[in-house]
Amino acid sequence: MKKKIALIFLLVFAVIGGIMAWVFFGPATGFTGKTKFLYIPSKNATKERVVELVDRDSIVQYNTPFSWLASQMNYWSRIKPGKYKIESGSSIFNTVRILRNGKQSPVNLVITKLRTKEDLASLAGSRFECDSLEIISFLTNNDTLRKYQLDSNIVMTVVFPNTYTYFWNTTPGSIFNKLLKEYNTFWTED
Repeated sequence: MKKKIALIFLLVFAVIGGIMAWVFFGPATGFTGKTKFLYIPSKNATKERVVELVDRDSIVQYNTPFSWLASQMNYWSRIKPGKYKIESGSSIFNTVRILRNGKQSPVNLVITKLRTKEDLASLAGSRFECDSLEIISFLTNNDTLRKYQLDSNIVMTVVFPNTYTYFWNTTPGSIFNKLLKEYNTFWTED
């Protein structure tokens, strides 16, 4: 009799364990299509906001296990804003691991022909968390540009056609620094 009860408990425990393993390690995405991007903004990057975004974008099917596992993996104390690519069929464990490790998807800024600061601001504002107003504000602020030995009249001279890779939450200053680095690499003493 004791063996039967122990066997029943073992069987129930195995079934519950299998269900839990399936919930955390089985496919758990709630969206259709091959991939979906989760955008976690720099401002107001809280547990509540991330859970709201995950729910709104149907990133995972089960929000309660997602939230619990994120707590267990110590994600809520170090939320990293950015753009995250989630593959269809990803598990809750894999999704939390991508977020916790800050494994952002890169964003390419492809510059072919730009004439004005407004053109650059419009292009960059459509690709990054910062909007075109923040970009144009940076490009027209002579006090900010002074440290680069530039002013708002000649700032576009450092913009070279190329493909620049950034993260989605890159600041206007960091975007410009990479443009300036390319400019300095091209124009050497030789």
